[in-house]
Amino acid sequence: MLKKISFIVLLGSILAACTRVPDGGYPGRYQANLDPQVLILWLDSNGNATLSQDAGNGQAPQVDEGRWVGSEDSLDLTFNAGVLTFGREDDDSLTLVDDINGIAPAGVALQPTTALMDTRWVWLQTVANGQSTRPSTQDAFVLTFNDLGFANMETDCNGGSGSFVVAARRGLSFPMIATTMMFCESSNEGDFYAQLGLVESWSLTADGVLELHLGGDGGTMEFSPEA
Repeated sequence: MLKKISFIVLLGSILAACTRVPDGGYPGRYQANLDPQVLILWLDSNGNATLSQDAGNGQAPQVDEGRWVGSEDSLDLTFNAGVLTFGREDDDSLTLVDDINGIAPAGVALQPTTALMDTRWVWLQTVANGQSTRPSTQDAFVLTFNDLGFANMETDCNGGSGSFVVAARRGLSFPMIATTMMFCESSNEGDFYAQLGLVESWSLTADGVLELHLGGDGGTMEFSPEA
């Protein structure tokens, strides 16, 4: 079932005059990757909204601040006196109805990514073809996601980082990971980085385990929140 969501954006003195509060239950972080553009939208529980538009040209992203208000089936975001209209899908993604000033075309879906943020995910194992690969050093392999659209990796030897790309139906990938170059004879970080390069989607289990689902021959990387 598609829910209609309207976003209105407004700056300056009109922001100060906005007295309504959010009541729709939509706080969170949403991201869309348009190659090379990246759109990131934050909605906090106090009604503040931030829209970041990174053109992917090496320049600093354009960041606009506003307010959002809503009900169960509608949402208004104020920004520059314009109106952005989205549809809210069953998976909580937000589908853009109208163009954003030529930056993002209608039909682009911003994917919810709140569940990935603010957590240090510790690699437990990777299960594929009935076999398990475990980290060479327990609790040393850690994956984190930051608000700017980048992922950071820690291992028992080298560190790594790279952008993460989201897509429909919890799609997720790491198109390019850069690592430091220390030689690691007894570490299986090579398996770790290779598996991250095969990730195609993600999910959370009922007990809070992050599962990264691999393409190719299949398999699942399992991560738990750091204690």
